[in-house]
Amino acid sequence: MKNRFFLKLFNFYLLIFSNFLIAENIVFNFDLTDQVVSESGPHIAGSWQGWDASTDAMTDLDGDGIFSYEINLTTGDTVYYKFINGNSWSDPHDQMLEGESCVAFVDEYVGNRMFIVPEAAYEIPPACMNSCEPCNVEPPQGNYSLSFDGLDDYVEVPPSSNLVAANNEISVEAWVKIPSSNNNAHSTIFGARLGYGYVLYAGSNDISVPGAANFVVFTSNDSWIELQGTMDLRDDQWHHVAATYNGTVAKLYIDGQLDNEIYFSTDYLSTLDGGSYNTNIGTANHASEYFMGSIDDLAIWNIDLTNEQIQSHMNGSIPLDMDGLSAYWDMNEGEGDNPNYNLLDMSGNGNNGTISGATWS
Repeated sequence: MKNRFFLKLFNFYLLIFSNFLIAENIVFNFDLTDQVVSESGPHIAGSWQGWDASTDAMTDLDGDGIFSYEINLTTGDTVYYKFINGNSWSDPHDQMLEGESCVAFVDEYVGNRMFIVPEAAYEIPPACMNSCEPCNVEPPQGNYSLSFDGLDDYVEVPPSSNLVAANNEISVEAWVKIPSSNNNAHSTIFGARLGYGYVLYAGSNDISVPGAANFVVFTSNDSWIELQGTMDLRDDQWHHVAATYNGTVAKLYIDGQLDNEIYFSTDYLSTLDGGSYNTNIGTANHASEYFMGSIDDLAIWNIDLTNEQIQSHMNGSIPLDMDGLSAYWDMNEGEGDNPNYNLLDMSGNGNNGTISGATWS
């Protein structure tokens, strides 16, 4: 009799315990619409599978650039994970910032995505690399951008010593939207006079990967360093483009991800020249290399920004009180056609520009 009682009691507790171990179908979605997909295919790694970057492949059955992974997970469990554009930790993968809505706040897992398994099947909305949001979202700042026709539009900024690399460091970042019809040989976002300082292009046609970004740093010994991107940006979508240089390495970032980099021997470099010439938005020298498309939230720094800082600026706003900010044009001064309208520098450093031809959009 006693054995039958304990058997019933055991079965009762087993039933209760099993109710807490219900497995729910969960679908993870990785938005890769703004990146070149790795030949190895994107993968997901997480706390439920030992953080193995090579085992759990994600698939895109309908070809829309959103890759999915489906798994049964236990209700109530908290899982941590990362998206990988490839199948190893040497491939581009999530580098999440603290404080984002989908990021873990537990010390051991900070920097990873976090998800609490609900009491029903659930499909997690698509998210871009390093973000809790989908890709190709509009720039976060303001309501206006500045549109350039690719023929003769530009903004002229007077000579300024704080727009030249201090201590051989410089960073440039901006949101750009480039039409698929752009075939300009070089399409300048921001540049000093050719031969001096630095020039950031996007959508250039006359490079190894047509339509990619291109960053050129000129040195005072009449030499230059050129770094070309790997992604065609001429798709009528907003992209965040950033370039950094610290005297040792130049890097290009597209939508918060490192796109390409190049290292140099220290004896090749010398102090950057410049400071005596106008700098320009939308062209490099007023004679050619005009930008076609829209530019928004253009910032110049005299420091070498980190990847984490670039991602923070892309997903939030430019911190006006941060050391190293040389100029910031948020493009929100007005609306309609405003030739010769002053473009205000929001950094407080007085690098206001004069618009020639470009229009508000």
